Amino acid sequence: MDEIQPTESPSANDISGDHGRPRRDQPPNLEEANSSQETTLFNLKLDVKRVLLMWSQEKSEYVTKDDLEEEKKTEDDSAQYAFTIVRPVKPAYLRDVYWDDIRIHVRSQYFITAAKVVMKPQRNISWEADPVVFQYRQLLAFLPKFKEYRSSLSKSSDADPESAEIKLHLDFFIDFMELEYQDQLRVLRSLQQEQRVSFRLLWGIFVPGTLLLSNCEVSGEPIALRLVRVDTEDATVDKSPHYSLLCEYIDFSEGIPALAVLTREIPEFPGDMLLADFGIRPMYVEKNAKALRDTLIERGRRYWSFSKTWCHMQYSAIAWLKDDQGQRKTACRAYFADLYDSYADHTSPTIEQSTLAGQILVKRLTRKERVQNAELLLDDVMLIPVLLYGFSLSDRQWLQFDVNHVQEVTWNPESFRHLELADETKDLVKSLIHSHILRSAAFDDFVVGKGTGLILNLHGPPGVGKSLTAEAMCEVVTSPLYMVGAGDLGTTASELDRALNKIFRIATAWKAVVLIDEADVFLEERARDDLKRNAMVAVFLRQLEYFPGILILTTNRLESFDDAIKSRIHLSLTFEHLTPDTREKLWRAFLRKAGLTDNQISNMNMERMFQLPLNGREIKNIVQTAATFASHNKRVLTLEDLLRVTQTNKVPLERIVSSNGTEPRVILDSTHNADLVQEPVSMTTPATGTKAPSNEPGLPTLTTSSAPKDTPSPRWSGSATVAGVSTVLLAAAPLLAVTAWILQRNR
Repeated sequence: MDEIQPTESPSANDISGDHGRPRRDQPPNLEEANSSQETTLFNLKLDVKRVLLMWSQEKSEYVTKDDLEEEKKTEDDSAQYAFTIVRPVKPAYLRDVYWDDIRIHVRSQYFITAAKVVMKPQRNISWEADPVVFQYRQLLAFLPKFKEYRSSLSKSSDADPESAEIKLHLDFFIDFMELEYQDQLRVLRSLQQEQRVSFRLLWGIFVPGTLLLSNCEVSGEPIALRLVRVDTEDATVDKSPHYSLLCEYIDFSEGIPALAVLTREIPEFPGDMLLADFGIRPMYVEKNAKALRDTLIERGRRYWSFSKTWCHMQYSAIAWLKDDQGQRKTACRAYFADLYDSYADHTSPTIEQSTLAGQILVKRLTRKERVQNAELLLDDVMLIPVLLYGFSLSDRQWLQFDVNHVQEVTWNPESFRHLELADETKDLVKSLIHSHILRSAAFDDFVVGKGTGLILNLHGPPGVGKSLTAEAMCEVVTSPLYMVGAGDLGTTASELDRALNKIFRIATAWKAVVLIDEADVFLEERARDDLKRNAMVAVFLRQLEYFPGILILTTNRLESFDDAIKSRIHLSLTFEHLTPDTREKLWRAFLRKAGLTDNQISNMNMERMFQLPLNGREIKNIVQTAATFASHNKRVLTLEDLLRVTQTNKVPLERIVSSNGTEPRVILDSTHNADLVQEPVSMTTPATGTKAPSNEPGLPTLTTSSAPKDTPSPRWSGSATVAGVSTVLLAAAPLLAVTAWILQRNR
């Protein structure tokens, strides 16, 4: 369905070319176009003049044919025409250029008035120029719209002289274009009926203002775009001739809808193709166009609701990380909320896969043209994109998130109630946090802005629930938890200052609780001969003074803190080693997370495992690793899997003996090197031949099954662990979140 090719030597009256009608030796008869009456308004003829531009080798520019032949202009030539068709004839060495450049110059203000309404989506027209210049393809593409507008004028009761003149000029234009480009219009109508398109006539299908459907280059999700401009591009060294489609969509700047643009290209293709086969296509060709439209509108409304204000949401799906190489795909279980301008530009994605998890902050602030009216039409709401931009708190990275998977956060305030803290301690902690969040306590420092924060310290051995307690506090006040490790703060005073500035700025804006884990590495007591450490402590002190939010420090050795740091801590909570009862609750909780029922756990003969002197983190790691191993072998988790992992980890235990004495057991010598054996075990260790020590705290002996020596009471219970596990798995350290992801998948 290609167009008619031009003749070798076109005349001044021949504009058929490869985009016109069959060659005519004379201009079209205006009587045939229902325009026999010559109307002169302000010295303007309602007629068409043709101008042929020829390349002058002497002048090195295009000149009109009259100028080239040095003909004298007649009186008729000086008259102004409503429409002038200007067609350049290119030099011989440019004859193979793909695109023509036929222009139509319009001086009819009546037609221009109508064109401003009809061609409003066409942004690259200078309406104030004299004459107003159109590409002939633009006018042909909008010809159906001109007909609709002319029909609406006929139905209007407005009978003022200007409307009558607009109708007259529109009638002349429509009839002329129908006759002049009848072959192209016939082909275009045939293609439209079949929902097909040829490359040469693509501009007649992709009309500015058309709603297009494409796919997000990052996530692959469908997105709606509005076509703004269609540009034709010549072939280059590395590209064939192609169309460049400038499209717009709605984005948000500081919560206000704004226009953004992107470009899609359609390369040359032979013959004609179905529109539905294009990567970018008119939305009306979709079979389920109405359902898709409703889906895009609903998605746009969700996106807009998240962009209006700061928000804290939950996310569990694939997220994308932008870096110098483009986009990397990541698995993410996270929370998020709005924040800063961190994605000013967007590049084509290079996809790699990795695993991330945690909390995130989201806001998209880029430089775009502002939309004056924030009340968007439904077609505008459809143009809102699919990707939210945000910051992962647990992973400390800016990511892109699919708005379809954004959910409200499910808080669990009961987790704080299950903590095994003294009731008066719970009440004190809860009151401090609530009053600080609500700013009900107006007891500040004498210096404005200083000492307005709340600093808590949780100290004790690893794996006893310090981080879980911090998370439970956040559940009570429904605030996000920004977890920071020592590696995020740097090793010099300047690095520490920059890191704390960034962390505290984000936390203040988001109203997040900051948790600095293992904080003692930065807060050790200052010494006269250690200037580096002194500088870091001084930086930390200054930042603490002016941080207005809640800061929780977890440490293993409070005694090593600098005195100035201690004096700034409002409340310290001590965590002791776990008791056997608490360890049993932890074992059962994590085994249930691994998919076992209470009956299965009871039948596993876990009594001796419950007695092992392990902390909560070690128990979790053993169960998680054993569950992964069992899943790999496509079977249910068993005691043997737990023993295998325990042996591999070389946990310092004496021996584990089942009640019937025939199942596999782990035997360790005095150096804690474990061997897995299948036969009953003697009462001596294989390495030394002596009885294993029976007075080591927390370890079962060979000769008795009595409980180990009493240990201090725990500060958190098994029920708190069970209630808080989901929070830990979603919002704690990456290792915990990855564990949750693996366990969920194994299930």
